[in-house]
Order: sequence, then structure tokens, then C-alpha cells
Amino acid sequence: MILHTVSPLEKVLEGYEKGGAEQIEMHYQGKTLIVEPVDYYTGKLVRIISANPHDYLHPQLQPGSLIYFNSSIVLSSPF
Repeated sequence: MILHTVSPLEKVLEGYEKGGAEQIEMHYQGKTLIVEPVDYYTGKLVRIISANPHDYLHPQLQPGSLIYFNSSIVLSSPF
């Protein structure tokens, strides 16, 4: 990838070494999701993993949406 910018390289790559936030894979309503935990009961949806194109059309499953954890949700280990 080529990036054309007038900003200094140090500014563009600031924080790159730290990596991203912790992400977990979870199963929600029969779909596999990648979620960033916000707090103990809430997560922010990052990505949907599904072969069904209709899964991407649900408004409550758009990236950035909040997912509320409860006892019926199974969380897997972090990446």
C-alpha cells in the first residue's frame, strides 16, 4: 500500500507499535462476531464473520454497534 501525505511519517505511524485493542470472538444469535470489550457487560462490534450475505444487513449488527453480554452468550479466548 502506498500512502501519499504531507504529514510527517512519525505522526502518521504514531501508536502503531502498541497494536489494537483486545478483541474477542463470540457467538451471538447464531452468528460469529469479533467484539472489543467496552466493560464487563458490553462490547463494541468490530466485524461479522458469516457466509450469509443477509447477516450483514441487520441494523443491530453493524460495526460500532454495542452488544450486551448475558449468560446465553459464549465467549471464546482472545486472539
